[in-house]
Amino acid sequence: MNENAIIDFDKIVTEIQTNYAGFFDKTNGREIEYSQLKNLIRDEVAEIYSKDEVLQKFKKFIEFFSDNHLGIVKSSTEQNPNEGQKSNKLNPLIYFTDGEIPILKIPSFLSHYKQQLDQLIEDNKSKICDSSIFIIDLRGNSGGVDETFDNICQFLYTHPVESIGVDFLASEGNVELLINYYEKAGIPAEGREQFESTINLMKSHPDEFVSIWPDRMITYPEVYPKPEKVGILIDEQCGSSTEQFLLFAKESQKVKLFGTPTSGCLDYSNVGPRALPSGHYMLCIPISRSRRLPDSPIDGHGILPDEQLSDELNNPIDFVIKNLKSNQEISTRSNFQ
Repeated sequence: MNENAIIDFDKIVTEIQTNYAGFFDKTNGREIEYSQLKNLIRDEVAEIYSKDEVLQKFKKFIEFFSDNHLGIVKSSTEQNPNEGQKSNKLNPLIYFTDGEIPILKIPSFLSHYKQQLDQLIEDNKSKICDSSIFIIDLRGNSGGVDETFDNICQFLYTHPVESIGVDFLASEGNVELLINYYEKAGIPAEGREQFESTINLMKSHPDEFVSIWPDRMITYPEVYPKPEKVGILIDEQCGSSTEQFLLFAKESQKVKLFGTPTSGCLDYSNVGPRALPSGHYMLCIPISRSRRLPDSPIDGHGILPDEQLSDELNNPIDFVIKNLKSNQEISTRSNFQ
């Protein structure tokens, strides 16, 4: 009997049931199905000794929740040395068509690409603001952190936009996770009071959802005359922070989305990693829940494009440019289609 696998699985179950912000939503009305699967997977891993096969069983259990933010991976000591390293393939870049239309390619919103992206925007801002059309290519961008895309929003902005906040599950494990994270990362002096207030709020409401990030209105000092139209290319790999950016973009009267529906990975967020007892695996659990729920979910269907593009289309960029040049008005759409 594989005792390590059983211990790891029991830890997965405990962590998800106590710290996952989506546990109740995902199991409500499916309690019997969940219990049966839990017992089945526990029995199966007890008889498996291959770490890779055990991992597949753990993933089968986690798939029950249909949440792309909830997952399990090999720990850093178990990974190939090249896995998880920063890739130059994810560097943002900007180029211009013969007609001087700017094309901004952003493969990732991870925090370590923010400085490069900000520099690209600073260096090319005048050219972007001189062009009637601006193309942003987000295909393949699975997310990162919201701060990375802050400086792009100025080119899209047409009116104040409400940003819906999230509630954090104030479990003991999530409080400990946040304390360990911020102590390791280091908290600037100006942020320590806010951090301590957050922790005290969570401690005073054990196992409840608490509001840490309130709803807010996003405003900018001005609306740029140009670009007049912004085309954004999306696909099924776009998720998490990328979808958060798209919620803002969809509000703009300048923006039109092209491509295929996004992955639908936003309702439960702020993922916290947890090492399992064996040291072989790392469990990733979302600890916050969007206040868009239950009325306006993104998970399950993603964000839909305004113009669906076929996978067989040879040059999507050219198609988008021609479409935007056709002088068609950019129609309004519902916030969460």
